[in-house]
Amino acid sequence: MDYLPVLVATLAAFAVGALWYGPLFGRRWRLLMNFSEGHMGASEGAATGQGMGMASAMVGGFIATFFLVWTLNFLLKAFSVVTLSGALALSLLVSIGFIATTLANSVFYERRPWGLYLINLGHYVVALIVAALVLLYT
Repeated sequence: MDYLPVLVATLAAFAVGALWYGPLFGRRWRLLMNFSEGHMGASEGAATGQGMGMASAMVGGFIATFFLVWTLNFLLKAFSVVTLSGALALSLLVSIGFIATTLANSVFYERRPWGLYLINLGHYVVALIVAALVLLYT
């Protein structure tokens, strides 16, 4: 497997996340997560026992995104997807079949708000579509 397209698609999907949780929906997401403006600092979460620092979270998120994109690439190859419509269909299938159903548990069991679910799901749908397009055309 050629890892360069996977890496490029990972960077593209990660950039979607930066926009999604930054200027597009960052304020609403922080509100729904009950995070203060300062909570997203480099070490506040780790210092209070509420998770890891921002640098560790970003590295972990990048690695997770890499494996998500690697899996998407595997499925694109396994199903011989070579068209735009095929890439979009597979991205939506993965988004709905795996991501949407898994994230729904955060609403059902963790009692997270539906608005947070929709923000997070929207991110994955768009990130997977972007990744699939990059994989298809690189």
